[in-house]
Amino acid sequence: MLNYKERNISKFGLDKEDKYITFQHGWGNKGYITGMSGRYTKIWETKNWKRLLENIRRELKKFKIVQVGINSDYLEETDLYLNGKTSFDELCSVIKYSALHIDTDGGCMHVAETLNVK
Repeated sequence: MLNYKERNISKFGLDKEDKYITFQHGWGNKGYITGMSGRYTKIWETKNWKRLLENIRRELKKFKIVQVGINSDYLEETDLYLNGKTSFDELCSVIKYSALHIDTDGGCMHVAETLNVK
């Protein structure tokens, strides 16, 4: 069970009734390196994230796109950039009320899963 104290998300311009999608474009320690290939397994190229967010914006016009996490670059397709701007409790609250969370194998994905966010 995830133990956190729910926080008011209005300070970020969000409301529990808002339609928004959260995503984390990033990873800790540059992802895991697999075997001899030296390939990072947690990385999805930025161009793929941009294409995904453009498609979301086109298909789900009423949804805001909110970027969360700690260590990733700002993507211009984002409506609200919260990287490194939230406490853990605030992050949990933002994710909890999102309609969907999109992630690689990052910490926010585990938060979303624990909070039963799609």
